[in-house]
Amino acid sequence: PFPYHFQVSIEIVSLSDMGWGRGHLVHQKMEEKDEESAGDKSVLDNVPADWEIRVPLVLPGEVVKVRVFKNFDTYSEADLIKVLKPSEERIQPKCPIAGRCGGCQFQHMKIERQREWKADFVRRGLESQSIEGYASSSAIAEKLFPTKGTDEIYEYRSKLTPHYQAPVKMGDDEYELEAIGFQQMFSRKLIDVEECPIATPAINAKYKETRCSLHEQAKQGLLNNKKRR
Repeated sequence: PFPYHFQVSIEIVSLSDMGWGRGHLVHQKMEEKDEESAGDKSVLDNVPADWEIRVPLVLPGEVVKVRVFKNFDTYSEADLIKVLKPSEERIQPKCPIAGRCGGCQFQHMKIERQREWKADFVRRGLESQSIEGYASSSAIAEKLFPTKGTDEIYEYRSKLTPHYQAPVKMGDDEYELEAIGFQQMFSRKLIDVEECPIATPAINAKYKETRCSLHEQAKQGLLNNKKRR
């Protein structure tokens, strides 16, 4: 029901299984004399009251401004523009590229809330299946324990799977790697990641060493298929 890149304010009700916020419109008073506002009102008047808008990087209870980029039969997807009313569960991510890197979804959420969400994710999964002994919510509640985390909030992950694409030719016999890292949040393109704050110090040390080696091999053309033959 929305034009491409139409901007609206929504209140986040819950999170999906993929961690996207699910929200509904927050109706704001618009001045009819403003031509742009009048056009916005015309669009909003045709949106069903229960229409859902999904957006990443938000938390339940927040009021956010979003930009719609895709409509489906019963909901729309949008990009986050601004958090108008933050949740008490929101924190500043430690990673400087959080929100752009697709490796993490919840660095903006307090760790206690992250663990609650993970337990709830398992509960919803069990409720959607016909598994003996897990037929009711009460039966699931009896068997489902809280998520147990490590003492470390960061520097705990003992495995990373970075990627790189084929080196780009820069000259007659010169090549360069554009990025070594992970897929961007909303793209198949890679974002360059020099260090990952959730990885253990040992993993980061080896990762930095490997990055230097790959960049040097790329310059020499050793990562190019033609050079390897």
